[in-house]
Amino acid sequence: MDAISILAALDEHYLPQLHVLLTSLRLNNPGEHMDLYLLQSAVSPEGLAGVERLCAAFIHAGSSDTSRWVY
Repeated sequence: MDAISILAALDEHYLPQLHVLLTSLRLNNPGEHMDLYLLQSAVSPEGLAGVERLCAAFIHAGSSDTSRWVY
């Protein structure tokens, strides 16, 4: 099956919405391979670290998950 590719363009103010989007995608598409691409402007290192932690939690939640998160 093909991967679900997600492209998100955002700044620091849209991080909460990105977290909701990613959580919803993972909960509603369990076991699906997903590739995330972020086009970001003015997102702090702490904000990107939060996205990284969320993505890592998704990857570790499914041992057979081969999703890639690129940002």
